[in-house]
Amino acid sequence: MQSKRDMRLWRGTHRTRAKALCDAGYRNPGATCWLCGKTLQEGPRYRDGCASTWHADHVIPGDPRSPLRLAHSLCNERRGGGSRGRSLDPRSPNA
Repeated sequence: MQSKRDMRLWRGTHRTRAKALCDAGYRNPGATCWLCGKTLQEGPRYRDGCASTWHADHVIPGDPRSPLRLAHSLCNERRGGGSRGRSLDPRSPNA
């Protein structure tokens, strides 16, 4: 279960902004992860071989007002953000 501190990161317009950012990343094959600089195709894979998906990552961890940047799900999870699980995005090979 998420702590109250973590939950505040996803309040307000976060879902709308995050979805718009990730959708733009999926439409643009040249989009890169702000953490590792690689495209979705070049990005890290999970141990089972499944590809990362796009996440909207807070630039300043723990700050809900922080700008969002496109990040691979695995890069974001390694940094300490994200759901720490597989994306449920229907476009995801992990869904």
